[in-house]
Amino acid sequence: KLGVVFTTVPFTELRDGGGKVFAAGTTDIPPVGSFAKGAYILKADDGGVTAVVSLDDKLRYELAGKELRLGLPISGGTITNGAELNMRLGYIGGAQNRTLADLRRYIAALSAPLQGVELVRGKVVAMDGLAMHLDVARSAIEMKIAPLNLGGRLPVVLENAHPNWDTWLLDRATAAPNWRQIPKVDATAYASLPGDAAQDLFIGHPVVADRDELQISLCNLLPGQWLVSLHNPTDREVKANVRSQPAWTPFTLAAKDYTVPAGSSVDIPVP
Repeated sequence: KLGVVFTTVPFTELRDGGGKVFAAGTTDIPPVGSFAKGAYILKADDGGVTAVVSLDDKLRYELAGKELRLGLPISGGTITNGAELNMRLGYIGGAQNRTLADLRRYIAALSAPLQGVELVRGKVVAMDGLAMHLDVARSAIEMKIAPLNLGGRLPVVLENAHPNWDTWLLDRATAAPNWRQIPKVDATAYASLPGDAAQDLFIGHPVVADRDELQISLCNLLPGQWLVSLHNPTDREVKANVRSQPAWTPFTLAAKDYTVPAGSSVDIPVP
């Protein structure tokens, strides 16, 4: 039995943590079982199709009629005072014209190395059934993508980004303006890519420095002008060598030393 139930989910099909697939309503579904990484629940209704995907090896399921309870087993059945309880699940939604077969194919494609993706710089950390995780190594990744025929977008999670520097995406296969800033939380950035288009991508930090405490942000001043802002949040001046990366083609910022006073900013116009 589950010690902690986090959510209860109606389902059409279950793939358990061991890879076995069960249809809802059949009598051969074990009443409890593993919902570890690789497991998923598929659900079809009038609004479309959805999937709940496990991203956590500790999870288990418990059958409750036409629903599944997902949660954690607790050793001894007692939750100790101050215990931290976490679980990780992913969600995929498909439009009304999508089928369960579409979701199965999508999850399978994102659970293995993607054919048609050439990684020029950087490395793949994981394919978790929901997204491609890449190590940006506090710099950037470069990759070429052929049309993938995913039937949906390609989610990308950039791990090991620099927490103090802006992260941007550039598609060198398309005409300018072919760049956009992408969201980042601490050292993790996120991008959603087309699944059916050829791409030649730079994703990472367009401008880098040799001082980690320096905060770097970019602003595109249309038409065709940029402003690079260096901010020093510390209580002492920071001297840093700052430059743009060669693979970042919208502008070039030659390597140069800048002194940023304590608690102040220096703006660098880039034509």
